[in-house]
Amino acid sequence: MKFHSIALLVFLGLIIYFMPDVSQAAPSCSIRSGSCNAGEVCIFSIYQENDSHVGNCSYYNNKVCCNETTTVAVRSGSCNADEGKIISEYQENDSHVASKDYYNTKICAKFASNPAVGNIRSSCLTGEACVTSVFQANDSHVGNCNYYSQKICLRELFGVTITVNLNSTTPMWNGGERISGTVSRGDGTFVDSNANDLNVYLNGTLYCTNETDSSGNYICDFSAPSSLGIYQANVTILDPLTSVTWWNTASFTVIASSGQPSPASSSAQTVSCYEEPRVVQNPDGTLTVANVNVCVWQ
Repeated sequence: MKFHSIALLVFLGLIIYFMPDVSQAAPSCSIRSGSCNAGEVCIFSIYQENDSHVGNCSYYNNKVCCNETTTVAVRSGSCNADEGKIISEYQENDSHVASKDYYNTKICAKFASNPAVGNIRSSCLTGEACVTSVFQANDSHVGNCNYYSQKICLRELFGVTITVNLNSTTPMWNGGERISGTVSRGDGTFVDSNANDLNVYLNGTLYCTNETDSSGNYICDFSAPSSLGIYQANVTILDPLTSVTWWNTASFTVIASSGQPSPASSSAQTVSCYEEPRVVQNPDGTLTVANVNVCVWQ
């Protein structure tokens, strides 16, 4: 009787997180006295154009108005699922402002098909609109976009799709494994991330850190775990345009090898196989129960 190698199947699952692919024109914002123009939505009101507190759109006479956005609301704690955070406030009226996660009171907005998102930058990027400027990122007064050096930049939050490919569907103990793919937004642009913004986790443990190139491509090479079992690979990326983290998952099973099959099996007239559970010691010293294919031939 001879023993053949242990054979365990690998299951690969792909779950893609996305949002509708609907392009919009870049927004623009202006400060207006009294009310916003047709086609614009008020984001918040300000006491004066420079060195000012903010309030809801009914509080002060000067309104910060943006087009392309469809609805804006002041909410406590978090925005609705179809909204995004533009900025946070210490309180709803007569308030300082801060980056979107600093205070509990949020200014939430959305476009026709996607959430809005706000980030504080030294200058707004292509596709973004300057809402107002701020003296500092947190606990700050606001001014018109030329007054302070830091800007509140508004853009549409397009969803991100991450593709996940495994170079091997049967990684062995400590064997080389590669996860690769492409990261793209719903508007057709690619995510060109910064160093260390793309991470691959296996069952919650960080195994690889990398980045995407200008075409959205990424590669992560690492050694498979040294223990038999099913592992979930979670690929996460921080989109530098929106500061939002996206993810995708795939699962695989680490297998073991106990040698090469005997050449006698290929010429045998009769082969009989059955599965038998056996305790296997992993290279990391842990024990695993694996189903072993036991074959007998003549």
